[in-house]
Amino acid sequence: MGNWGDLAGQTISALIGTLAGGGIAVYVARWQTARTLESQLRVAASQEASASALARRS
Repeated sequence: MGNWGDLAGQTISALIGTLAGGGIAVYVARWQTARTLESQLRVAASQEASASALARRS
């Protein structure tokens, strides 16, 4: 019975580690996506402002 208990303990530990790692990966991916979107929005706004200024000069 001791071997089954060890196996169950190791299985539960592996499952907890997998779930924690997956949760961290999802959190980081969402954070990185949000940062990328913010950056792209700033670049798009800057390009739009530059295009408008150039159009007024022409």
